[in-house]
Amino acid sequence: MLNLSLFSLDISSSEKALEDSRAFFIYQYSGLFFVIIVIVLIVIGIVAYFIYKNFTKIHAKQKEQDQTNAEQDIRINAEKEKNSRIEAEIEAKKREEERQREEARRNNLLQQMKVHNLYPRLSGNVEGKTINYTITKLETTIGRAAGNDLVLASKTVSSHHAKIVFNGGAFEIFDWGSSHGVKLNGNKIAQSFLKNGDSIELSNVILTIFI
Repeated sequence: MLNLSLFSLDISSSEKALEDSRAFFIYQYSGLFFVIIVIVLIVIGIVAYFIYKNFTKIHAKQKEQDQTNAEQDIRINAEKEKNSRIEAEIEAKKREEERQREEARRNNLLQQMKVHNLYPRLSGNVEGKTINYTITKLETTIGRAAGNDLVLASKTVSSHHAKIVFNGGAFEIFDWGSSHGVKLNGNKIAQSFLKNGDSIELSNVILTIFI
């Protein structure tokens, strides 16, 4: 009976010693755990700080680069607009010079017609109606449509049948894409020089030119 009591006492002592050991271990190492946790948190904070600082630096650099690119784009676009204006002005100047040259050429040809009294006369008959038309322009259009210089009221004549052009040296006749073509002295032509007394056939209409 005494032995059992001693054994129970030993067990109780062992359990107490174990609990004391656990308490001592927890007491001794809890501070270390706390320090480790603090160190980990500090490290995480430092890493996060450097990441944030690096991100901020990259973001600022990217923003600066974007601003530089935007300013460069503005300069490029301004230069393009300037070049476009210059090109447009050059093109407008060329067109104006070309217009002036063409106007001078036409005025010179008209002056030649006036000085040499080059005003050919077209004579003929359309649907029983006598035609007498004097050419006074550098380009005389002939056809059925009302907008022509010489209107031929015939159903077989095309709306825009032929053109007679003074080129400075002579008068020329051109087929203006007519349906039935143009004949000069019985021969079908697309373009030909005219001389005094030539017979011009526009479908069923026959005109004689007197130069």
